[in-house]
Amino acid sequence: HTLAGFQQEFERLAEAIASGTAVAQGVYPKDFKLTQLTLQPGVVYDTTPRGIKFGDVLVDAGAQYTTGDTVVVEFQSAHPKNDLLTMCDFAVVQRRIEGDRFEDVAGDRDPQLTFNWQRVKGAESKAVLRWNTKDAQPGEYRLVHRGVSKAFWFGRKTPFEGVSRIFRVS
Repeated sequence: HTLAGFQQEFERLAEAIASGTAVAQGVYPKDFKLTQLTLQPGVVYDTTPRGIKFGDVLVDAGAQYTTGDTVVVEFQSAHPKNDLLTMCDFAVVQRRIEGDRFEDVAGDRDPQLTFNWQRVKGAESKAVLRWNTKDAQPGEYRLVHRGVSKAFWFGRKTPFEGVSRIFRVS
């Protein structure tokens, strides 16, 4: 009966908004974060191949795409469970405004951009970003990958960011 419950509460809220009356806050559900058991192990640490840093581009974008093409970029990454970036994105598409200024036009919440994390070997991993340009306006773009790596010694977590080459969509 979930639908009926939602309809009931939305009707109550709509009537309160229309009449300008206050609505009681109600009771917050209990927070079970500290008491929940998980059998899934945490991340022990992340590593990269020699000479490569977290966020480095492994497979870069091409120089030119046509609207409707898919841009694929691979980055050296770390396990996403190190930090879920709840108020941020693991993957972002940025459009050049002017000079060195860019604006975000899509994040990993958008269906045209996908973020796929893959374990490579041992504690090494990569992120594969795929952006379908079907709704893109002509211009210059880049893909950005953000994450947090976890060190072997003492488990220190360090944020990182990787940026693809700038490419044109026409």
